[in-house]
Amino acid sequence: MDIIVADDHGLIGEGIISFFQENAPEFEVSFAKNKSKLIFLLKEQTYDLIIQDVQFGEVDAREIIQEIKLIQPNIKIVALSSHVDAFTVKSVLATGIDSYVSKTAPLEELIHAVRETLNGKKYISKDITENIANSFLTDDKENTNIRLTNREIEVLDGIQNELSTKEIAAKLFISEKTVEGYRSSLLMKFQVKNVAGLIKKAILQGFVK
Repeated sequence: MDIIVADDHGLIGEGIISFFQENAPEFEVSFAKNKSKLIFLLKEQTYDLIIQDVQFGEVDAREIIQEIKLIQPNIKIVALSSHVDAFTVKSVLATGIDSYVSKTAPLEELIHAVRETLNGKKYISKDITENIANSFLTDDKENTNIRLTNREIEVLDGIQNELSTKEIAAKLFISEKTVEGYRSSLLMKFQVKNVAGLIKKAILQGFVK
């Protein structure tokens, strides 16, 4: 099995690789210290899984999952992070990441999480309480402060898929002026100034994938 440790902290990456070599020799582990290296590795060969630091240097992992999946659609991803609050964990899982392990968890648990994930299971680190973990694995957005109407969700989906105002209007059988009204409402609700900011925040909060 070929996996990548994607973490901007060299010592953490080296420690994980060393532990895997000693305790899980069935894995061939590569290391990516930044996004450029990660993308390079993914284009060079097929990997089974990425152990992905959520705060990956200046890059938030939630923003690059789509790019990773375009290169290798079947790759599994285990998030690794020091952030274990409900909002962060749920928003990370909403992007399509398979499992979530706390950086405070023992490395034995990380190996277990990798094996479970490769077997098609979701894994949540044991130091996240069971009740919270169960809420993470639902599709509702009750933990966010933003509430969207069904029509706003449809317009947001159109924007995320790079449809023009005219195309969204035709698809939803509404006027272009109405679409613009929903677009303005979305910008206001997400407290952003433009479409790029809207999509970024919508991804981070799990409204789009």
